[in-house]
Amino acid sequence: MVFRRRSSLEADNLKMRQSHRCINGQIGRSWALRFASAGYLVALYDVIPERVTRTLESLLEQLHSQSRDGLLRGTLGVEEQWGRIRGVQDLGECVTGAVWVQANPPSCSRVAELVPAPWTAPETVTRAQDLIKAIGQSPITLKKEIPGFILNRMQYAIMAESYRLVKGGFLSPDGVNKTLSAGLGRRYAFLGPFQTAHLNAEGFGSYCERYADMIHRVQQSFGAPQQMGGALAEHIQEEMAKEVPLDRLGGGQEKKGSQDGSAWKTQRRFGRRQVIEIRDIKDINTVIIISD
Repeated sequence: MVFRRRSSLEADNLKMRQSHRCINGQIGRSWALRFASAGYLVALYDVIPERVTRTLESLLEQLHSQSRDGLLRGTLGVEEQWGRIRGVQDLGECVTGAVWVQANPPSCSRVAELVPAPWTAPETVTRAQDLIKAIGQSPITLKKEIPGFILNRMQYAIMAESYRLVKGGFLSPDGVNKTLSAGLGRRYAFLGPFQTAHLNAEGFGSYCERYADMIHRVQQSFGAPQQMGGALAEHIQEEMAKEVPLDRLGGGQEKKGSQDGSAWKTQRRFGRRQVIEIRDIKDINTVIIISD
């Protein structure tokens, strides 16, 4: 995605900047809607022009669906947001005069992980943080890069133990889900792990004095990482499909006219994250953001 700032008067009065998206698909659609909801102009590009047409049709459907379900973001109405999105046929049109380039970030999470390179200028990081905040996101800035980045590592740790508990016969898949959705997840969603621990004792130091040994003993029983798949994965899927059948999930591109899967995912999928890797291109004053 490439951002080009309009005149300062226009930006101040209309709260609009030029935003050109150079990536299509489900991920691209999600970010297009996110920026349009904040008043940015968005242009979609794909090497296959027909995909842009299909994406534009899908975006309009999603806007109407979100409006019906009370999930429309920002203060702009459907037509106002839709009016800020267009398709382009030439990549050069996207990058000419750009001050910001972004490619392929996921959606459906408020947090955006900013990953500066060792040579990234501090003002570049600040500029990235300000832009992410301007569209209603919550940036976190890594001090250095690590495989999986942050949210994925925490998510995978929970997934690994959840899988191990089911495989070991300790709990059903539904029981694992309820433990998070009705228990731990409620506390962590509002406070996070450290603030939760801090409030569970007379501060985090007191928490460590009381529980560090027990936590360490339990952690030692976790065992080595296990590859998910096979019969157990099929069993878990069957259990999950009792609540949400596979035909309600749609696909990467939901079928036209069918909003079941899309609406469900919009309301229930909060685990995705955005990982943004910042590169400072000083010669053209551009920030390039790449996400896995």
